[in-house]
Amino acid sequence: MTGGLIEIFHQGVDYLNAGEGDVRAGITAYMWSGVVLGQIKKYFGRQQGENIEAISKRAEEKLKDIPPKRKSPPPASVAEPLIEAAMQESRPELQELWAGLLASAMLDGGKNARYEFKDILEKLNPLDAAALQVIAKLPNPRWSQMVQQINEDYLMQEKAKYGINEDAWGASKECLQKLGCIFNSQWNPYIPEDVTDVPYPELTHLGRLFVASVNPR
Repeated sequence: MTGGLIEIFHQGVDYLNAGEGDVRAGITAYMWSGVVLGQIKKYFGRQQGENIEAISKRAEEKLKDIPPKRKSPPPASVAEPLIEAAMQESRPELQELWAGLLASAMLDGGKNARYEFKDILEKLNPLDAAALQVIAKLPNPRWSQMVQQINEDYLMQEKAKYGINEDAWGASKECLQKLGCIFNSQWNPYIPEDVTDVPYPELTHLGRLFVASVNPR
């Protein structure tokens, strides 16, 4: 871990412990004062500082409607690697997911934060992230031909919305499978015998937890 980041992180913690920040406020207020953001820009560059500032503000927005008693400073063991990785991301689609992970790390003592989620997010591109969100909302289980048609219509609509062509869709599914987020469900015992069982991507347990973490509630 970069020494400069550890020092900056602890400045944020000292800022909180000194009573200068409100423990019930958002991440920007109690982790990243202007001084701390300034230090990030000094150590790592202006772009990295702007990235983490945008991500932390978005994390604050995600937490605004959550009861204050559920919020607390993120554990250092989780926050430091998340922040170090997140500050490199300038693409808005992925900044949104980093903001979700940071927000999750600040809920319920960070008990739902997993180190693997950082590794997953670092390997995603924007189309992978969009594909994962599409798969997470795919209607399941497939009880009938009608539900299969709903799945097909939904996938066609969502892929068009995000601009995902068939090659990109296939590449994203392969990537997400390698990361342990999805699998192809090829058999459903509840489908009538006269209905073709078309394989659809579904979230694994890890995939469901990851999606929940980037969409904190």
